Amino acid sequence: MKADSGASKTYLREKHKKYLNNSQVLLNGPKATLPDNSCIQASMQGNLPLHESLTLKSLVYPALNNESLLSIGQLCDKGCIAVFDEDFLSIYKNKKLLLQGYRNLRDGLWDVPF
Repeated sequence: MKADSGASKTYLREKHKKYLNNSQVLLNGPKATLPDNSCIQASMQGNLPLHESLTLKSLVYPALNNESLLSIGQLCDKGCIAVFDEDFLSIYKNKKLLLQGYRNLRDGLWDVPF
């Protein structure tokens, strides 16, 4: 999953829906516009447990072709602090490290494992 400071929500690919708790099928889910101006529609929503003390509401977009996106803004809204450096992304809450990702040298972005 790619850490994304511009994503308003956490968006999952179809293959990652297995990680959701309390998932619900959406008959007319919200649409998202991609950078190429095409639109995709969410088919499911649920809670993504990232740590025993941290869960994010997430949407599943079957047509999301690349990576699932972890919303850094959504984490900050939950009281987390995101620290990026040259090699790692660290997510803290109440001064406790909850998540860590690493810098992907192929694309320059930070990957966070499920």
